[in-house]
Amino acid sequence: MFYRILFLCGGLLSMSFVASAQTLQSTLPDETVQEARASEATLTFEQRTELQVALQWFRYYTSTIDGAFGRGTRNAMANWQADNGFEPTGILTTAQRSILISSYVDALSLLGLAELRDATIGLSLLLPLNLVEFARYDPPFIVYEPKGGSGIRLILISQQGDRGQLAALYEVLQTLEEIPLDGPRGRTRDGFTIRGESATRIAEVRVNRTGEDHIYGFILSWPPERTGLVNEFLGLLEDSIASIGLPAPEFNLVDPASQRPALFAGFDIRQPLYGRSGVYIDTSGRVLTSAEVAQGCASLTVDRAHAMQVAAVDESLGVALLTPAEPLIPMASAQFGRDELRLGERISVAGFPYEGILGAASLTFGNVADRVGLTGLDSQYRLDLINEVGDYGGPLFDNTGAVVGLVVPHSDQEGRILPAQTTLATKSANLQAFLSAQNISTAFQTTAEPITPREIAANAADMTVLVQCWPS
Repeated sequence: MFYRILFLCGGLLSMSFVASAQTLQSTLPDETVQEARASEATLTFEQRTELQVALQWFRYYTSTIDGAFGRGTRNAMANWQADNGFEPTGILTTAQRSILISSYVDALSLLGLAELRDATIGLSLLLPLNLVEFARYDPPFIVYEPKGGSGIRLILISQQGDRGQLAALYEVLQTLEEIPLDGPRGRTRDGFTIRGESATRIAEVRVNRTGEDHIYGFILSWPPERTGLVNEFLGLLEDSIASIGLPAPEFNLVDPASQRPALFAGFDIRQPLYGRSGVYIDTSGRVLTSAEVAQGCASLTVDRAHAMQVAAVDESLGVALLTPAEPLIPMASAQFGRDELRLGERISVAGFPYEGILGAASLTFGNVADRVGLTGLDSQYRLDLINEVGDYGGPLFDNTGAVVGLVVPHSDQEGRILPAQTTLATKSANLQAFLSAQNISTAFQTTAEPITPREIAANAADMTVLVQCWPS
């Protein structure tokens, strides 16, 4: 895409073509194929590449801008001719070249494309200044708001950071109201893409990281009715944005007083209705969690990033099975225990007691208080362990690290207050029967050797997930 960016950034469509576009398209006589070929032979390299750029802009040409009129360029010319009422010879006449370039110039004029090159933020790119206008610096964002009622918002991203900070940014961006929940996501070691779609807003996110730890990219969002216009320059924006060095130190400074929990760099963070816990039960990313998430949620995510769907629910057990909307490979999944727990046995529960506020799963230790539930249910354990509502759906571990149950809500009569340390968990055998009914086979713990609490915590962190319920 080098030539496309070079010519547009400098505003340098050749003056001979621009003049032709303005005066010749209605005055030049028709040419025969032989005459068109002869006039084409007089074109300079710059003029030939400009024709390819114009054909590419209108989505006829998709190959390299090289000034060589090979098969791809000829096919593009023929298709353009056919769509514009000309004989599809694949060789443009002087008048047709004039019309093509004139249309291209008009399209660029509509967008008001201009080059931004700013060492403070370390970025260069092309901006459609007829559609957006600069609003503010709000590190790590540079915000351009809609102009002239376009409805299009462009948020540039620039910060210094390693791969860990890139991963954190990936998670944070998906909590912003600006980016709808539904849509594909993709990550690599040094970048990510997000597309979010709703009935009122569409967003495209592109972020990369350089070897010098410069994290940069953009968020482009627009109302669905503007999709055709956005498609005119989205590819150009992707091609042109580039790092020109790390952002200046003063740009990385953020005033903590300007931040509050519901904001990130001045943007509203999407708030879930509530959060619960869950556990990966296989390598395909399926999750076992509390049955309550199957009701009243317009959408569900795990770990703030992965959209999930309810596949099955068993209200009597208090559990639900979620499946990922997109391919998902977890770091670890549950290894179930075969034997029932003994009375008084030491156990631990992993979960998100404060519904994700802490950012990572917590491990709480306790004991088996009874081998049946409060109402004598043989499918439950009663645990002597303090839990919060965010722990519901979290896995119960024995001292070998095997998953031996799942924490579920109390099903007591309304108004009854139970001791703080009362926790219920559905037993492993019942969880396995539930999964078997969904044609899912479970993996079993292969060792009976106890492991340390630190090892249990490390294993739990890789398989325990935050399940969040989102409003419409």
